[in-house]
Amino acid sequence: MIFTCGHCQIVCWGDPKETNENYRLLKNSGCVVQKEDGSIVVLPPVEAKKAFDNLDPEHKKLYH
Repeated sequence: MIFTCGHCQIVCWGDPKETNENYRLLKNSGCVVQKEDGSIVVLPPVEAKKAFDNLDPEHKKLYH
């Protein structure tokens, strides 16, 4: 079974101009990373990459 994020349901609807704005907001809002302790943080892409790279390899497997 392949799971998807479901963003298509909140981005693509109604007016194409609204869809474009929703997509722009989604792309520029940051990255969500769940830390090993279960806490969730939203970070800019560069910081998210650093945080992800520093995670335990076993925890990283949860993202794939």
